[in-house]
Amino acid sequence: MGQMNEVAHPGRDLPSGLALLGIGRAAVAPAKVELERRTRRSVWSLQPQPRFDPEDETYELDARSRARGVDLRTITPPKALRFNPLLQNALDLWHSTWRESTPVLTDGALPTLIARQLDVARAVCLGRTDATIARQLGISERTVARDVATILQITQARSRGEAILNMLGRGRHST
Repeated sequence: MGQMNEVAHPGRDLPSGLALLGIGRAAVAPAKVELERRTRRSVWSLQPQPRFDPEDETYELDARSRARGVDLRTITPPKALRFNPLLQNALDLWHSTWRESTPVLTDGALPTLIARQLDVARAVCLGRTDATIARQLGISERTVARDVATILQITQARSRGEAILNMLGRGRHST
C-alpha cells in the first residue's frame, strides 16, 4: 500500500471507496479470486484500453460471477483513478461515462462471437490444438474447427497465427 501511494500520489491516502488488491500479478490474482467469491450484486470495472489477454484469469472469474447473477460492467481500469488526478471520484466518472456511452451492440443484436467461441479464441491464442481445445471445453473437434473458421473470418485472418496477432491487437487488421 505504501509503495502504491508513493508512486501514485505521494503522501495521500487512497480515494474513498477504493482498495488496493495487491502489487503485481502474483499478489492481485488471489485477491481477485477472493473478491469474486464475496461479490453478491455488481462489479464495475473501468478500462480505457481493454486488452485481450488469453492468460488473464478474469475470464473464469467473470463467468462464475455471471452464473451467480452478478451484474458486470466495464469501462476503464481502476489504476487510471490512481494515476490521473482528474479522476478522483470514480462513481461520478462512471455515471457520466455511462450516460455518454453508446452500446457496441444495438438492442437485440447478438455479439460477433458467442461465449464458447471466445473460449476457443483464447485457447487458440495460447497455442492449443483443436483436439486439446475440444477436450478442455467438452465439445467435438468438428465444433472447434467450425469455431476457428468463424474466428478467422471475423478477424479477417488467413491463418491461426494471423488471427492471434489480430486478436492481440498486433496484426494488419487490428488498427
